[in-house]
Amino acid sequence: MVSGVVARLECDGLERNMTMDVRNSGEGIGASRWRDEDQDLLRGARRYIDDMVLPNMVHMRVVRSPVASGQLEAMDWSEVRSAAGVILAADAASDPDLRVVVPAPLVPDAEIVPKGTPTLADNRVRFVGEPIAVIVASTRRAAEDAADLAYPTITADTGVYTLDDALSIRALVHDDLRDNVLASWRSEVGDVEAGLQSAHRVVETELALPRLVAAPMEPRGCIASVDSSNGRVTLYASAQDPHRPKQQLITSLGLDPDDVRVVVPAVGGAFGSKGAIPPEYVLAVLLARRLGRPVKWIEDRSENFVGAYQGRGMRARVKMGFDSDAHLTVLTARIEADLGAYLYQSTPVPGVTAATLMGGVYDLSTARVEMVGLATNRVPTGPYRGAGRPEAAYFVERTLDVAAHALEIDPVLLRRRNLIAEDKFPYRTVTGLTYDSGQYGRALEQLEARMETPVAEESDTQGVILGRGFAMYIERAAPGGWESAAATLDEDGTVILRSGSSDHGQGHATSLAQIVVSTLGVHFDRVRVDQGDSDYGDGVGTFGSRSMALGGEAARLASEGLGERIREICSSLLEADAHDLSIEGDRVFVRGSADVDISLTELTRLARERGLLAGSECLSVATRSKVAGPVFPYGAYGAVVSIDVATGVVHVVKIVAVDDAGTLINPLLTEGQVMGSTLQGVASALLEAVVLDEDGQPQTTSLMTYLVPSAAEADYELDSSFLTTPTPLTPLGAKGVGESGTIGALAAIANAVADALSLVNVTEPLDPPYSPDRIWITIERSRDKTAGEDD
Repeated sequence: MVSGVVARLECDGLERNMTMDVRNSGEGIGASRWRDEDQDLLRGARRYIDDMVLPNMVHMRVVRSPVASGQLEAMDWSEVRSAAGVILAADAASDPDLRVVVPAPLVPDAEIVPKGTPTLADNRVRFVGEPIAVIVASTRRAAEDAADLAYPTITADTGVYTLDDALSIRALVHDDLRDNVLASWRSEVGDVEAGLQSAHRVVETELALPRLVAAPMEPRGCIASVDSSNGRVTLYASAQDPHRPKQQLITSLGLDPDDVRVVVPAVGGAFGSKGAIPPEYVLAVLLARRLGRPVKWIEDRSENFVGAYQGRGMRARVKMGFDSDAHLTVLTARIEADLGAYLYQSTPVPGVTAATLMGGVYDLSTARVEMVGLATNRVPTGPYRGAGRPEAAYFVERTLDVAAHALEIDPVLLRRRNLIAEDKFPYRTVTGLTYDSGQYGRALEQLEARMETPVAEESDTQGVILGRGFAMYIERAAPGGWESAAATLDEDGTVILRSGSSDHGQGHATSLAQIVVSTLGVHFDRVRVDQGDSDYGDGVGTFGSRSMALGGEAARLASEGLGERIREICSSLLEADAHDLSIEGDRVFVRGSADVDISLTELTRLARERGLLAGSECLSVATRSKVAGPVFPYGAYGAVVSIDVATGVVHVVKIVAVDDAGTLINPLLTEGQVMGSTLQGVASALLEAVVLDEDGQPQTTSLMTYLVPSAAEADYELDSSFLTTPTPLTPLGAKGVGESGTIGALAAIANAVADALSLVNVTEPLDPPYSPDRIWITIERSRDKTAGEDD
């Protein structure tokens, strides 16, 4: 586990230390409470999708393409269909009705080519792992056995496996297009060319980040069922929320919204990979409607590696121009994103997000930024924790360190000189965003104070070398503009909050309940949070660090409205003015006359008896939060690394994190988010990368070949602290923190590695992952070059 964790919360200049030994020290906003959800998790009492068994249920297995690009011939199904337990076996050629295309998205200000995701391939395959056929059988084992009998005939042809392949039009992923561009976005402000020409110094970098696999603990899975009495579809799904899958299912199949329900049970992680509806879920619904039986599909780990959308996969060419005082005056950036063969609803989002954040936290008036999203013969990409934000931070912060070296200025001083000042908020960026609030200088000041500086004497160029790196980040959070919530006073006095946000490991049931406690005044143990069912009401969902900023604000509004209704009813029962009533714990009383009260456990019954509520009616308020724009958490991260020169092994010694997520609902859970996201940032810096061979065959298709972090990689000191600058866009003031460490740690480690390598005269750029072999080869190449120069 992460060693030496120390957390600090700073608000209005007061600092409070917090350790991971915190017990439940309060009930409302700001209390560091353990997650109530953990008890069920520890007892194994949570119900995941594969735990569910419905009457008369059958099992679906997808046959996937073993070839990245090629012509698919019609399949012979005779042997498969005669196998034990098989109910249905088909491909698009034999059963065209099973091929449906989930539509491509619409992205504001971006140009999108409408190449949506098909449930089954037509006469071409476009990536290894693409669904080409489906089998339904009485048991999962029978479906898997039958799938082994399906032998597709595919004539392989020239594929597009890299961004260079896509740009050179080595081949077309889609024959009906003139090139491989599927998405593009552009912004230009000011006279860029004049700015470059007049700059005292222009620094240019070419940087890249590989594709990553989200690898959640629980792969994808669903059960689709149809009510025979009315045809209503219910989809039980491992997903980040029920709302987006419902809307995408409606759009894909042309269903009436009232005829679709999506239920999300416990979810074993997502990291962004379970947002857009997979084509397999749509296929399961098609089959359930046809067969009149529930259809279950559970993905195995190997399928998840080749069939689920992946993250990152971007590169950028960045130019920064500076004046003689090291002020950043102009920036250009061209981002090229590997989108894969098709567009999920969220596929273009990371590329556009990265482009919009290329201004970072710096005061800049002249810039040109463009993003080109390219089709390749690879599984599509989509959001992975950070979704464009880590890419932007890496591109900007690495370039700033290169600039600091070229300008012969301290990297921290260069950043401080260019930060957006506090009196400039709200700040309109060169890419069209409006930053809401921040104390960027204060965050950098805290970071510098807490970083230990390795000195040259501590490094042995023949043994272990040390380096330190700094990085700032900005995050666009709370997309979507609104979220729903409904608060109800149940007959027994329980307050039930139904939220449009859904939990998949974050602790929403605890945090949202704390908001109810602070707003309404009831005890924590009287609050129940229900989530994950589209029948609870409309909503948007859980992604982009939006749950507390938007879902929390909706919970506050609903609780506030319920409080008003409770006081309104009690004013009649107690014959008192509603403004004189207070809610505290489980009772409502008249201020100044505490003995004149009504228990919440009796309120509903009394209101019905007096005719203030009808029949079985309960007090309930449904509402939406509405936020004028995104909110912008930010932070400053530092890293200290050591590198064994003989082996190339990079060890993270220390991470210093200063985050500002606005109002912290639960500091303990906030710290947990920073710990987890930081480790994912470390993993993306040191370990993770999807690898293909020259034929487009994935070489990292299991946890044996794709490296995810273990306890050994978490053996670093984490010094985490928080500033609190509430967003002015909501009364709650929360901004979000779920992706912070993934963004800041990657760039900080990259700069620390470069700093260490400079001690052995390595000047060539090196992108993640910083694996031992790549580091060792880089050092040896530098030594050979130095020796050659000496000769």
